[in-house]
Parts: sequence; structure tokens; C-alpha cells
Amino acid sequence: MDPSVDPCVDFYDYACGRWINDSVNLNYPSWNVLYETNMKAHDKLVHAMLKDNEQGKALSFEAKSLSTPVINGDSSLPLNRGERAAVELFRQCTDMDRLETIGLNTWLRFVEVRCVWFAYPSTI
Repeated sequence: MDPSVDPCVDFYDYACGRWINDSVNLNYPSWNVLYETNMKAHDKLVHAMLKDNEQGKALSFEAKSLSTPVINGDSSLPLNRGERAAVELFRQCTDMDRLETIGLNTWLRFVEVRCVWFAYPSTI
């Protein structure tokens, strides 16, 4: 709704005038409420992980249920199994002390076995 438009002059613009600005992300070729929900959830999850990582907090996980808050601290969120796996992968990717300890090749073998969707060169 665009209250700045006179409904007697242009009712459509009055009723729908701000819809394009408020409802559609023009950075994507298509957009709907599912995309919007997905993007908001993604942004919330990434923000929580980055915030914890910047504060030097370890991302800890509990195995009680799929709805258990799995990120401790200010950014506790209930995540499903796939989201927990993504958070764990992120945590491992950003744990530089552990990566230096186990070596990059060990990490790449782990990724190769568990992340078949991930494309990377087989040799470094």
C-alpha cells in the first residue's frame, strides 16, 4: 500500500504501489516467500556463527534433540540435523589451531569423504 497516492486517481498504485520495494529482491532472477524465508534463516544462522567466531567462542553442540539450541551464548538457535552439520563444518573450517595440528591434507580427506557435493582439486 502506498498512502502517498490518491486512490481516486490510481487505485492500483495506491493498493500495490510499494509492493515491489517491500516484497521482491531484485538481485535474484526469481523470488517468492520461500526464498525470502530461506534467505532470512540463512542470514540469521551465518550471523550467529560469525558473531560467536569473532568473540572466540567455541561452537558447542548437544545431542538431545533436533530442536536443541546448538550454538551457545547470545546467539542460541534451534537447528535441524542439516543445519547442525553445516555449523559443525563451519566450526571445523575456522578452527585454525586444529587445522594446523592435523594438517590440511587430513582435513581435505575428511571433506572428501563427508562432503561429496564439495568440489575442490584433489591435490594442493
